[in-house]
Amino acid sequence: MWIDRAAAGLLKKYSGGIKFVVTLTCALAALGAAVLFYMNPATHDTLLQITPRAALQRGIAAGTVEDINGKEFLITYVCEESAVIEAVNSRSAVTVRATNYAYPHVLRRVMKNGGFFTKTHQEQKSKTAVLNEKSAFDLFGSVDISGNEFTMSHENYRVVGVISDKEDKPYVYIPVTLRQQSMPNSFSVRLCDNVSEALVKNGLKQIGVSDGGYEFTRGTVVDRAARAVKEWVRYYFS
Repeated sequence: MWIDRAAAGLLKKYSGGIKFVVTLTCALAALGAAVLFYMNPATHDTLLQITPRAALQRGIAAGTVEDINGKEFLITYVCEESAVIEAVNSRSAVTVRATNYAYPHVLRRVMKNGGFFTKTHQEQKSKTAVLNEKSAFDLFGSVDISGNEFTMSHENYRVVGVISDKEDKPYVYIPVTLRQQSMPNSFSVRLCDNVSEALVKNGLKQIGVSDGGYEFTRGTVVDRAARAVKEWVRYYFS
């Protein structure tokens, strides 16, 4: 109909202007985030990612990393493996992440139910586990599952919490001490007023992690705003 043709004509005529407005809005949002970041020192909360320069670089024994963890700063990491976990009436293929108690604190992850395993769980090699939302629903059909048990590799694990890890795949987190051979080669540290990059680098030198073999990359509020802008632009113009 002529109304449809007219609407299509107007949309084509002004599409450039609409794209400009959307782009300008995103840019202003990023600028606003940057201004807030620099005006409020409390938001100077930066995630420092430490990754090997060489893809095949050998990792560091988890026990060695734990020797410095918590002394001057918290450091975390994950070592992954595939597994199948089973509950009473269900079975699920998952990725197991062996990590340490510092994981949710460093990465600012929110618990949807219960809590993360503790330093005591880790030190005592307690067979405790934290499921992400995807694995919780796949295995139990709910996130309200603290206290439930499942079997993995013929061993029983007790669920202590469900974490929102922003992943759409099923993950299970267990204390790294249950995987004695874990050798992570990528690490994360949270920088703040009392923890500087120089302090972290000095501490990591003790375990053989330095600029020569590793890259140190920061991620800030501004970086997250910039990524959000890119996602908006990709959504509207791709």
